[in-house]
Amino acid sequence: MISLKKDKNNYRVTIGEKEFKIEDACDGRMFAECDVEDLCGVSAASFPRNLTLRVNSIDRFGTIFFDTAEISAYKGKIRLEFIAHLYNKYWEGYFGLSNFIMAINQQVQCFPAFKVTDMEIDDPWKGIIICKDIPSGTRFDNEIQNAASDLKQLIKYSEIALYRNFGKTLKIKPKRRIKK
Repeated sequence: MISLKKDKNNYRVTIGEKEFKIEDACDGRMFAECDVEDLCGVSAASFPRNLTLRVNSIDRFGTIFFDTAEISAYKGKIRLEFIAHLYNKYWEGYFGLSNFIMAINQQVQCFPAFKVTDMEIDDPWKGIIICKDIPSGTRFDNEIQNAASDLKQLIKYSEIALYRNFGKTLKIKPKRRIKK
């Protein structure tokens, strides 16, 4: 269970037995950070309304693309948002980062549980936020793992779509082979 407690003038987030400090507060919302491992076995029941929990993963949730997830209460549900925020200069993919983000945006239509809530492709820092509403009472670690597995499929299908759309007009084949 995740709870928000007030000690004197400070708030603290408790996840299971561990306590985490509030990293930031803005417009009545409080932000705290934890790792995926901290959410193992923790239920999504009674998530605090004014808390946004930033979840970090060493392996980027196994997607190699989404570096952070945020959990928050949203319209009576619990929202899990996966955030990719990359600098275009360091992107090493075969296709441009903007093209890849656009392909992901198009492929989200094939995954009804997901929805794109924000996308930025004009700035040097490009990004996309994909969200999934999760039912209250489920375990966070299971929901994050299932969503990350679906995101891996989404990324794979986006790469395949890019290759099929642009591969016909390319004079050379991509160096990296896409596994089907």
